[in-house]
Amino acid sequence: MKTKLLIIALMLFQITQAQEVLSIGVYQDLRLAVSDDNHGNDSFTTDVLIRLKMQGNQEKYGYMIVYPEFELANLSGGKYKRYSANVGYVFNKWFKNFEYSGSLGFGMLQRWNASYLTWGLSGDIAYMLNKNVKLAVVGQVIKRSDLEHRYGGEHLKFSGFVGIEINLL
Repeated sequence: MKTKLLIIALMLFQITQAQEVLSIGVYQDLRLAVSDDNHGNDSFTTDVLIRLKMQGNQEKYGYMIVYPEFELANLSGGKYKRYSANVGYVFNKWFKNFEYSGSLGFGMLQRWNASYLTWGLSGDIAYMLNKNVKLAVVGQVIKRSDLEHRYGGEHLKFSGFVGIEINLL
């Protein structure tokens, strides 16, 4: 176990040395925070999205990002967990204090004691409160393979999140 932790620590150290900024973002699904969804989930249902963003060097219009992402939701049909690796680009030169980004991710989700491959698209708008803190709105379209397996047909689901992003390095 110590060897695995050491390898992970060295990898994170190497990644952070190649990046300009490392930040963490924590977001809550807005719809599940304020109202029920007609699928048995009441308001105040936890649906948290966590990202560890690694930002590339500033270019003319913005910078590239890569980030692992984890989503945990306490849905009425059981816990929903999603893990993904994402890559995207942030435009930060259009309007002062605002950033706009788009990204693509691939990963796995777990629900009903099974695992499913998934992919998703994200679009973010962030307002920079200062150089280390941003308020953000995230829109995501996720291929919900768990619903396809259980109910058939293709299921692309949209979620809207609000949250905060804090620079760590």
